[in-house]
Parts: sequence; C-alpha cells; structure tokens
Amino acid sequence: VHCSYKIYAGTREKQVSFMMKVIRPKTDGKVPAVVCGDLCWGYSHDKDYVSEFTDNGIALVLFNRTELAHDIQNEGRRQGAHYNVYSDYDFGALGAWAWGYSRCVDALETFDYIDMSCITFTGHSRGAKTAMLAGVLDERAAIVNPNETNAGSCSCYRIHMKAICEDGVERRSETLADLSKNFSFWIGTEMPKYAENEAALPFDCHFLKALVAPRKL
Repeated sequence: VHCSYKIYAGTREKQVSFMMKVIRPKTDGKVPAVVCGDLCWGYSHDKDYVSEFTDNGIALVLFNRTELAHDIQNEGRRQGAHYNVYSDYDFGALGAWAWGYSRCVDALETFDYIDMSCITFTGHSRGAKTAMLAGVLDERAAIVNPNETNAGSCSCYRIHMKAICEDGVERRSETLADLSKNFSFWIGTEMPKYAENEAALPFDCHFLKALVAPRKL
C-alpha cells in the first residue's frame, strides 16, 4: 500500500513543507518502520529493494531530503526551503536533512499501524551521514543504520586509510579536507579549519557513535 503525505512544519510566520511516502506492508496490526531520506536516489524506487521491507512486514518511509536543502556542488551554502524558515541558525545541509527524519517521525506518531518502539533511520553515503546525525539527535530511533557514511559521520577524521579495491586499484578513505573542498555546504562553518589538521579536533566521530547508546547502531 503506497500513500503520500505532505508535511508542514516551521514557525507561525514561515512554513516549510515536503513530501513523505509510506509504503505499508499488507499485514494486520502494528508494524515497524524504516525511515530513509534518499527518495532522491534511484535505489529507493527499486521494486526489489522496497519488497525486502514490505515482504518482511516492515513499513518503508521515504522522503527527498533535497526538498529541504539543496545538494548542488558549488551552489553555495544554505540553499533550499529549510533555510528560508530557520535563517538564524548556521547549520549545514546535513543538519537540515536530519531535521526531516524527525518531522517524519512526528507524522508517524499519528498513524495507528506504526510500532513506534521500532523505528529505524537509514540512508546511503551522504544520506547515511544524515541518518547517523538524525539518529543521534532523535532518540525515537531505536535502530540507527547508516550505510557507507565515509567521512563526516562514522569514520574517524584522524584515521586515514588506503586499500586495494576489488578492481585492483588503490583508493584512500574520504577525509575532512575532501568534504571541505567539495561539499563544505554539508557541514558547519567551523569544520574546514580542521582540514589537514585533524589532530586539533576536540573530539572525533567515535564520540558521535557513542551518543546512540544504549540504542542499536
């Protein structure tokens, strides 16, 4: 069962809205739900991917995080509808996208068929960075399941690695310098000053992961 909803949030003076898609399994009673902000990626539309959830009695909740904040390289910081409402805050796009997860959970709390004790946040790559941050900030997520976050979430900035990949090519891990150069709009304005100087960071990403405890990561 596919249902689409429009979520309105924000302040009395200004509102921001985005679409939430719920794909519900054909089963009676309450069901767990997986929330994913990657509706902007092709894999979230794949029938086999979706059926892995619904065939196992799990509701899949999708939204397009780029409705909240743009994900366009070299466009600049703070582009998108979310910033028009929360203009007094200096968060990057990851923060705006993570906010969307919580608003979806707000909506799910009004659905009588969702088991609110078993909500999972997930996403892939930059969507995984987002899911991780959302899971730290919103304790209603019983399971935080980021997939391949690279730098900016689960990989410690101070640890740089290289490896021979399956195709025989040596590749290195993503670094804070990479984020600062290519996607500075994802992160806070103070982070780029630690690029190439990760040892000066007051903390690293293992602290972020610890903040999920005692929930499942």
